[in-house]
This record gives sequence, C-alpha cells and structure tokens, in this order.
Amino acid sequence: MVISTSVTTIILSILAIIGTVITNKIQTQETLPSDYIAAISMVSLFTIPLFSFLAVKLQQMHLLNEQLHNLATTDFLTGALSRGAFVVNVETRLYDRFTAGLAPNAALLVIDVDHFKRINDRFGHQTGDLALVRIADTLGANLRETDLFGRLGGEEFGIYLEDVSPDDAIRTAERCRKAINRLGFTPEGEDHPLSISIGVAFSGPDMDFTALFKQADSCLYLAKACGRNRTEFAEEPRAA
Repeated sequence: MVISTSVTTIILSILAIIGTVITNKIQTQETLPSDYIAAISMVSLFTIPLFSFLAVKLQQMHLLNEQLHNLATTDFLTGALSRGAFVVNVETRLYDRFTAGLAPNAALLVIDVDHFKRINDRFGHQTGDLALVRIADTLGANLRETDLFGRLGGEEFGIYLEDVSPDDAIRTAERCRKAINRLGFTPEGEDHPLSISIGVAFSGPDMDFTALFKQADSCLYLAKACGRNRTEFAEEPRAA
C-alpha cells in the first residue's frame, strides 16, 4: 500500500507539473521553481490523506472478512469447527488421500454427551452451555494439532484422525473418554459427573464423509445402548 501510494503520488505530481508548464506556456508565463513546488504540494495534500483513508478502510474490511469467516466456520460456543466446516474439511482430506494414492489410515469419532438433557433440566441451559465448553476444551486438549475437531450439533462432537492405525484411534477415543470422566463439574456446588459415549469408524477405499459418519454413528448408538460411557468401534474398515 505504501509503494502504490508513493508511485501514484509521483505520477500525479509529474502530471501536475506538466499541466502547470503547459498552462504557463499558454499564458506565456515563465515556469518558476515555486510553481513546481506548488504543484507537488497540491498533489501531496490530496493523495496522502486519501490513501491513508483507503488504507484504514481496507484494514477494516480485512478484519470484517476474517470475523465473517470465523463465524461461518467456528462454533460460537465451544470454538470447535462448525458442522459445515468440519464436514468440508474431512471430505477434503479424504479426497486428497484418495487422489494421492495414500492408504486410508484415518478414523472418525462421533461423540455424544451422556444424559445431557438432565443437566439442562436440572441446572438450566446456561449451565449446560458451560458443560459443553468444558467438555470441548478437554477433548481438544487430548488431540494433535493435525486432528480435526468439530461440534456436529447440540451435545454431539466429531473428531477426525489422520495417519492413525485402528488401535491408535481407539486409544485416542479412550483417552478422551477417560479425560471427561476425570473432569470435575460442580454446578451450584453439586457434584455432577460427566461422561461421553463414542462411536469409531475407520476409513476404507473410496469412502466419503457420509459413509464414514454412518458407520461411526451406528457404533455410537451401540455404545449408548450398551450402557453409555464407553467406546464402540467397527471391527475393521469397510468399503462404502
């Protein structure tokens, strides 16, 4: 921006000087050094404030675009990826691995907070939101920087792990589950243990997000049917 301002000022100054010289010739007047200074000063007085104003506006627009992008891709409550952003990112990574000819070596974890409605009913939605924030923070702290973490809706979260074996994915799921078990949550001074159920699916050839999610979600339902606070997983990767 500084370079473009300087270049524009120089060009306008040259044009102003040329205009001054032509005007003086038409009026049969001699062009004095003070005429050159006056032309350059007039251009500077016009361009510098204008470009300063434009620079401020461009910076404001850049910040606004960043804020809009964050609103579109980030869950406002937990700071995790929004459902839409999570799905798009997982789809992109699955596609990139497939087109690059890489082995799937990825897993999707679908997580649901156990008996979350009881928290809302007993303590109110504000306390329920606090529980979700605490859970999201704890889950995020147990993931790698390369892992994707999103809020799928309500009390449901998704985690996408890449370059992991099935055993590593299950260990990550169990590490997250146990971390939530250890999480102290005492709304209104009352101890209220938290727990999560997790379904894990492993990516296979040609699998997209929909197929992977369907398998993980089925495992999640099994975990909840078997008593909650547990991890269930597909025995082996299956093709879509």
